[in-house]
Amino acid sequence: YGSNTRTARDAKRKVDLEQLRGALEMYRSNDPDGKYPSTGGTQNWISSEPGDARPYSANYIPNLVSEGYIQQLPRDPKGNTSSITGCSAWKRAYLYTSDGTDYKLLSHCAQESNYWSSTDPYYDICRPTWAWQVSSSLRSRGVSSPCNGSTNGW
Repeated sequence: YGSNTRTARDAKRKVDLEQLRGALEMYRSNDPDGKYPSTGGTQNWISSEPGDARPYSANYIPNLVSEGYIQQLPRDPKGNTSSITGCSAWKRAYLYTSDGTDYKLLSHCAQESNYWSSTDPYYDICRPTWAWQVSSSLRSRGVSSPCNGSTNGW
């Protein structure tokens, strides 16, 4: 039973990432400048969970709800609970950052399955054992710019 519950929560995280990706792309396609909702820069991560080590906002992706691109921003199924190994300073959360041109969205410190593979479309090269991601470009996936060992970077 426990294994099925963990698998279901992981599946929900991936569905949430896809739902948010779709809303972000709709936002950009309707924006007069073709921009994504900005957090003021790619180092400004906003967390979906209070008590995380990063700034928190219930509206962690600015303007998506207020402008009608999504009814409500999802939260991690076990959000704000203790995190997995490697994430001691953070809680299970969705994190978002954007400079308007690019964005990156993480399911951070949350995964409960033991399956990690670089062929997974949600694989995050910068956080290979504790985050899944969706993003706007190869740069934000860490492919065309190195992570420099920083979990604050892209």
